[in-house]
Amino acid sequence: MKEAWQTLFPDIGEIKNQKLAKVACGVWDEMLPQSEWADVQSVPFSLAPGSGSLVAHTRATMRACLRIARALTGVYPGRVLDLDVLLLSALLHDVSKIVEYSPNGRTEAGNLYQHAFLAAHAALNAGMPEAVVSIIMLHTPQTNVPMKFLEGVILKHAEGGIAASGTDYQRQIDEAMA
Repeated sequence: MKEAWQTLFPDIGEIKNQKLAKVACGVWDEMLPQSEWADVQSVPFSLAPGSGSLVAHTRATMRACLRIARALTGVYPGRVLDLDVLLLSALLHDVSKIVEYSPNGRTEAGNLYQHAFLAAHAALNAGMPEAVVSIIMLHTPQTNVPMKFLEGVILKHAEGGIAASGTDYQRQIDEAMA
């Protein structure tokens, strides 16, 4: 099923450890049947009207993280970033929205757990590296725990900028992906 996810998220191909990439795709495979969604493309990024799709948001976040990382290492050649950790974290950071939201609004799980808890839990259970699990858990402003990894700082800011792009979000993402 990894091929289907790579079609939706082309930057999966940038992950060097393809075994971990396959495991991450398995987390998406695991989450979708637990949800009320018939199709992953129908899952919104947020419950706000016009927020765009979770798939587009995740794709844009992965792309933005990769570009920021490359810009950073271009300016600071001695800076070492783990692109696999960054991209795996970006791929999985919001996967729990599949079960946090339903076509009718927020689910019971979405009301019970802090955003990203279920994604971090699924990533940990799947065998993702601790850095990935930590970044997923700490990417949300709902946590008051400081980010521990530079890759997480990149993700948190890239994702925040994409999320804050407003009501023209979907148009902006579509244009960026063209």
